[in-house]
Formats: sequence, structure tokens, C-alpha cells
Amino acid sequence: YTEDGNEMNNMISANVVVCPTGPLTCSESWQGKPHAQAGIYLIGMTNDLIDNRVAGFENGIWTAGTHAPRGQGLALGKVCPIHAPFGTI
Repeated sequence: YTEDGNEMNNMISANVVVCPTGPLTCSESWQGKPHAQAGIYLIGMTNDLIDNRVAGFENGIWTAGTHAPRGQGLALGKVCPIHAPFGTI
């Protein structure tokens, strides 16, 4: 996942992400955030996602730029992911 918002212009490709506990059971609170989980989690949305596969998650991809509109962690206040364009998906 790209969690701070300052991760940009990367190629995330040819990955397989599988929930190990069964279909739709990967929907527990993650990092203390209810319903904030997905096979692919992006706050830094200006990345290319090519040929990835996700199975068994409630959310296959979650682009949470509006969840952290000013970034998170060390990027807080230094980026604006809410207005960042998507890469190639």
C-alpha cells in the first residue's frame, strides 16, 4: 500500500494479493481504521497499477485520497493527494 500520499510515479505490477481467511472475510479493522482495508490501498494515487490480481477482500482497491487529503505520516501537510491524478490503472 501507499499510505502517506507522497508515493508517486511508481509502477506496481504483476502482484497477486489473496485474503488468507476466505471470501469477504478480510474486512476487519486495519490499523485501527474500521473498513479501511483492501488488497491494494492507495493514498498516493499517482501510481501505475498494471496486471495485479486481488481475491477475497471486501475492497479490491481502495483509493483513500479523501481520507487523508493533506497526506499522512511524514508527508502530512506536504502533499495534496485529494487532488492528485490517478496513474494508469
